[in-house]
Amino acid sequence: MTTPPTRGTAEPAALLIDYGGVLTASVVEAFSAACASIGVDSQGFLSEAFAATQATDSPFVLLELGHISGEEFSERLTPVLRRHASGPVDGHQFLAAVQNVTWDLDAAMTAAVNDFIAAGIPTVLVSNSWGKSETYPWEQLPAFTAAVVSSDVGLRKPDRDIYLLAAERVGVDPAECVFVDDLEVNLAPARELGMTAVLHTAAETTITELARLFA
Repeated sequence: MTTPPTRGTAEPAALLIDYGGVLTASVVEAFSAACASIGVDSQGFLSEAFAATQATDSPFVLLELGHISGEEFSERLTPVLRRHASGPVDGHQFLAAVQNVTWDLDAAMTAAVNDFIAAGIPTVLVSNSWGKSETYPWEQLPAFTAAVVSSDVGLRKPDRDIYLLAAERVGVDPAECVFVDDLEVNLAPARELGMTAVLHTAAETTITELARLFA
């Protein structure tokens, strides 16, 4: 059963939308497949990788804020992986495995976002990046009104300030925003700010819900 969205406190005027896992293939599935390929318990690893609260020196935090390179991330990730592995592994193995998983853009989602933009709805990409924003396939992505990428702005989900910044970029009150993400941990702060939160599980259901919200 699809989790119904939590309605904001005002009529929606802007769309905030995640990148990885919403406009692309599932990040969770990609990570799970990578874990399976190198003998890592995916449930334990994913719980740590997508925890609501992480230490400031977490490799995930440092990478998404742009404080370390991909190479340093691989090294720092090794002890995290080993906590959930049945044998010796290292971060380079994980990244290599992830790169072998499909990261294609979701054609239905990108087309739908293009339609919302064409209809005049201010739309902001809100993404935790695993590298510089220059690595995003911008030429294939919708023409967002604004883009808030963690490594560029020094903020990352679920820090509430990144949601406030996204709303500010389009001059809209948070309560007038609809936020779409594939991770529940990232939706909680949006709800607290009065945003309408939509948990993305499949293109069809998300597109239907957005069409209803912005009707």
